[in-house]
Amino acid sequence: MMAAGAEVYEAKTIILATGVAAVGPLPGETELVGNGVSYCATCDGNLYRGKTIAVVCNAKRFEHEVEFLASIADKVYLFAQYKDTGKFGDNVIVMEDRVREVVRGGFRLSSVRLSSGEDLAVDGLFCLRDSISLATLLPGLATENGHIAVDRSMATNMRGCFAAGDCTGRPYQYVKAAGEGNVAAHSAIEFLAENK
Repeated sequence: MMAAGAEVYEAKTIILATGVAAVGPLPGETELVGNGVSYCATCDGNLYRGKTIAVVCNAKRFEHEVEFLASIADKVYLFAQYKDTGKFGDNVIVMEDRVREVVRGGFRLSSVRLSSGEDLAVDGLFCLRDSISLATLLPGLATENGHIAVDRSMATNMRGCFAAGDCTGRPYQYVKAAGEGNVAAHSAIEFLAENK
């Protein structure tokens, strides 16, 4: 099973063709996933009911998730990475500064460090982005130099999971991506035939 936003899908095999993200995770973000850092408002929002949270949001289309978080949290600091944010309730503070780093306090997030150098104490951080880091895409997925590690059959280290295209490394060219996609599709078909 795999989650995609608020949806969960079940399959016998999967081909990851995510492309590459131009922006990587914040320093400290990946290490604190599940310990103060979340990616899904509807999945994890209730863990922060009545608390103070920060939201890094890179697209207006995620504003409904910000509204959901505002309906359950005491205070929301919104770090919008786009112009013309929508109208929110009084408990949403749209910040002009940027989050530079996620700060650990013990075993979990304690604050976010801003570009100004200030540490803003929060109980949680939601990263609402068009993409997430490969390390959090599928727990246990092996990566190499920031890309998904695959063999010649495009198989990852996870049984039944294949990957193709830019997410497997350079060169970032559509011809390479198409060829890898073809190999991954054949490998997935073989996997399904062997595991009826």
